[in-house]
Amino acid sequence: KRKRRYTRRLKKLFRIGDKFTVPSKEMKALLKRFGCPGHKIKVMYSGINLNKFQYTRREQKTDNITVISVGRLHKKKGFRFLVKAFRKVRAKHPSSRLIIVGYGGERKKLKRLVKKYKLKKHVKFKGYVNHARLAKMLARADIFCLPSVKTKDGNREGIPNSMKEAMATGLPVVSTKHGGIPELVTDGVEGLLVPERNVRKLAEKINYLIENPAVRQKMGENGRAKVECKFNVKKQVKKLENIYRDLIKRRRKSWKKSKR
Repeated sequence: KRKRRYTRRLKKLFRIGDKFTVPSKEMKALLKRFGCPGHKIKVMYSGINLNKFQYTRREQKTDNITVISVGRLHKKKGFRFLVKAFRKVRAKHPSSRLIIVGYGGERKKLKRLVKKYKLKKHVKFKGYVNHARLAKMLARADIFCLPSVKTKDGNREGIPNSMKEAMATGLPVVSTKHGGIPELVTDGVEGLLVPERNVRKLAEKINYLIENPAVRQKMGENGRAKVECKFNVKKQVKKLENIYRDLIKRRRKSWKKSKR
């Protein structure tokens, strides 16, 4: 919004456009601050294919726990805070391990951080994997963690699809009070949320879930139910189609009136 030319174009866009879809309520509030009329904005959650990510009931254990994180290796995903938190987790639970799935510009920095903390044997970088392999990796994991943050240039999350996919398989979530994430994860219900960049609390929440397998299972069940209800791609596609149908109907009525 600091660019004047972009701001002028936004005003024109908001005037001409009939409807604007956003992936979260938080994003709707942001768009309104940018000048878009509230009645033109529709929150449209993106959905995932539940057939590809099926629920898995996991073993209730406290040892050999796998924490998994999935996403583009970008600053806004908060992976460096996860690595720092995992160092504290390992101090208390030495049999735990961390798997990071994804590619991106932060990969080298993250690997250096892992080396610095002597975690190379316990933190694995898997790069890009397809949906079929990812589903299997999620099914074998015990906790999903993605501590997203707002970057200095204002880059932020909507609601990460990787988190929805993890929840669909029954994984409890540890994440941050960031972007639209609280719309997906209610703190204490489907997972646990902490302030952005808070390494100590992030480690505490992961440790809590490691030590409480019954809580992990209940949160995983709640997460699957939440995704089935609000983030099922079949349901969301129908909702999106209805938005277009409504707009087409209104435009036709307006066109007919103008022809009289």
